[in-house]
Amino acid sequence: MLPKTHVIAGIILSFAIFLLWPAIGLFYLLIFFFSSIFIDFDHYLYFILAKNDFSLAHAYKWFVAKRDFIRSLPLSKKAKYQHAVLIFHGIELWVIVLLLSFIHPMFVYVLFGITIHMFFDFIEIIYYKNPIYSKISQIYVYFSNKNKKPLPF
Repeated sequence: MLPKTHVIAGIILSFAIFLLWPAIGLFYLLIFFFSSIFIDFDHYLYFILAKNDFSLAHAYKWFVAKRDFIRSLPLSKKAKYQHAVLIFHGIELWVIVLLLSFIHPMFVYVLFGITIHMFFDFIEIIYYKNPIYSKISQIYVYFSNKNKKPLPF
């Protein structure tokens, strides 16, 4: 999903959480909100490593072009291309944050924020018939990319 969609969803859900549970407090509400959005920072890191370019605008355009290219392919050809290894978009991060939540309650809200983010990503993946493993395990994505060709970008 595009960042704008995550921001809108984050605002709506943060407002709903505050209405239902005002005792949460502003700090934890902001932790939830920002973690539901800034999980996408890994897209920018991936772009920097792939293109050696620090322009946020270039990164956004590059990922939109990649997304549009993949969406234009028939289902049989989508599986032939590599997926981006996005270190914050896999079960690996969830496990780390879950373990950290036993240390500090702030991480419960981080976990909730990334769960909401990933929920919307899964909806998009299912809608566009992309492989769901691309957002389940980044270790699996890394190893499955070995026999696939990179996108022409």
